[in-house]
Amino acid sequence: RLFSRSVSRGMKLPALLLMVAVLCGCEHLPAVFTGDESRQLADLLAWSQRIAQFSPEMQRKELSATSLAFGRDPGTLTRLRLALLLAKPGSAIADDSRAVILLEPFAATGEDAGPLRQFGGVLHAQVSERQKEQKRSQQYREQIEALRDLERSLRERGQAKGK
Repeated sequence: RLFSRSVSRGMKLPALLLMVAVLCGCEHLPAVFTGDESRQLADLLAWSQRIAQFSPEMQRKELSATSLAFGRDPGTLTRLRLALLLAKPGSAIADDSRAVILLEPFAATGEDAGPLRQFGGVLHAQVSERQKEQKRSQQYREQIEALRDLERSLRERGQAKGK
């Protein structure tokens, strides 16, 4: 009761979580409490939206700059930044194969990982699935073309027998 009177209705859960965290010690904080990573993820997503509006030439320049940054610092944030650039569908710089390779370290990310690593895991799953769909689509196109060739061949044989 004392708790409910001293804390406004909207602040009960966050205040309670903060009290639990303080009582348990900081090493037990879930990844949700890592404000820096949450802020970095928000900034990364905002950056990604800006890049989507760039011209193909500007996207290539951004890819070059981001690749250099990744070469200097292959950390989580720069890895995700580069992978996001490469995973943009329909962009001038799209390269799902490279994006999946960059995102591979995040493939088995668990629930206890921070926001950046969790986002990397989700992005890896999406890009991998898109690759599988593209491969299936290509196989279907090839099968349809083979059936058309077979149909054409059968028609030609039928016409040759009729003469």
